[in-house]
Amino acid sequence: MKKHIRIRRWIIVLAITLIVTIYYRGTLGDILFEIGNLPASITIISLLFTTIFYIIEGKLIQFVASRHSKGFTWKQGTEVAYISSFYRFLTMGAAAGPAEVYYLHQEDIPLSRATGMCLVKYIIHKITVAVYGIISYLALSKEMKSILRPYRFYISIGTLIMVLFTIILIAVCTSKKFSKLILWLVKKIPVKKAGLQRRLGDLGKSIILLQEESTVLLKDKKKILWIFILNIGKQTCYYLIPAIFLYHRSKIRALNAITLMAICNMLAGVLPAPSGIGSLEFVFLQLFQTLTETDVAASVILLYRFVTWMMPFAIGGIFVLFQKKRINRNT
Repeated sequence: MKKHIRIRRWIIVLAITLIVTIYYRGTLGDILFEIGNLPASITIISLLFTTIFYIIEGKLIQFVASRHSKGFTWKQGTEVAYISSFYRFLTMGAAAGPAEVYYLHQEDIPLSRATGMCLVKYIIHKITVAVYGIISYLALSKEMKSILRPYRFYISIGTLIMVLFTIILIAVCTSKKFSKLILWLVKKIPVKKAGLQRRLGDLGKSIILLQEESTVLLKDKKKILWIFILNIGKQTCYYLIPAIFLYHRSKIRALNAITLMAICNMLAGVLPAPSGIGSLEFVFLQLFQTLTETDVAASVILLYRFVTWMMPFAIGGIFVLFQKKRINRNT
């Protein structure tokens, strides 16, 4: 019976992989063409930055998991980070969080604690993206602000939304009164479908787990500082990738590209799209075409997606295979 269940699972995974390949077939050819025109050194450096990103992400996972599993290693954290990226790509972002929770649970971390831990990590990540983006916007040179003047209104609105979103996230993590108010408002929503009612119930449980983890974490100011610094480091790795491509194609200063990418990432976070798919491309093209030609900006975002989505997906798939074999041996 277990063998048949495993076979069915792999059939589902392969089917989803095939669907995703078909879904992305329109861009794969363009990406391969652009990669073929790049010097090998540029591709290697960009892949190196992606690798550093996942090594840092692995350290972050170890940091927050260490309270529940003293033996949880940096290597295990990096494996979980890559596995999460595999499911992120397969499901357009929908299953990245649940996959991380599941594989942390496989490392003997209680399911409820793994859920709360991942929620806290996600909240700190979103706060970091907002802070990085806001500081980048404020630090723009007069020349850059002049170039972006046509988009100043939209950038300001997006920044304001992100600030409010960040304040709400912090309030949910730290204030029981605020979270009770949110749950009270949610319960007032007229919901008839059982599935939606269950999700609203899960929301309440998630907030409780989030606050439990946040309460403990807030007592360790040193750990919070390190988590924030590591988040800044991993985001910088990703912001450097388009900076490298743009410097190669248009000689755009790296600092300008990094600050503008931070703003793009912040603004993409307030647009309704799964895992920023589509929204980042839209914002990137709108802002970066003020610095370079539209076709150059389009090729850069394609390369960026390849390096930050497709390569981690491929590596994550290898780790998924190893994890499946290990789990099967233990069952």
